[in-house]
Amino acid sequence: SDVFHLGSFYKNKKAKELNCDIFIEDNLETAKQLVEEGITVLLIDTGFNRYEELPNMTRVFNWQEIHHFIKKYNNGFKL
Repeated sequence: SDVFHLGSFYKNKKAKELNCDIFIEDNLETAKQLVEEGITVLLIDTGFNRYEELPNMTRVFNWQEIHHFIKKYNNGFKL
C-alpha cells in the first residue's frame, strides 16, 4: 500500500486521481467531499469537527486507532 501526503487544497480531486481507498483527514468539510466521492474517511477527532457523523466515515482519536483500522481494512473489513 502506498502513502501520499497532500496539501490543503483539492484533496478530493487528488484522492480520486490516486485511487485512494482510505483518506485520513481532520477537516469536516473536506471529509464530506471525500465521502461524496466514495472514499472511506478516517476523521481525526478535533474540537472543530465533533458535531457531525457521516456514512463511510470513522472518527479516530489517535494514530494507534488509525493503524488498527487500516489493518482491519486490509483484511477485508469495510464500513
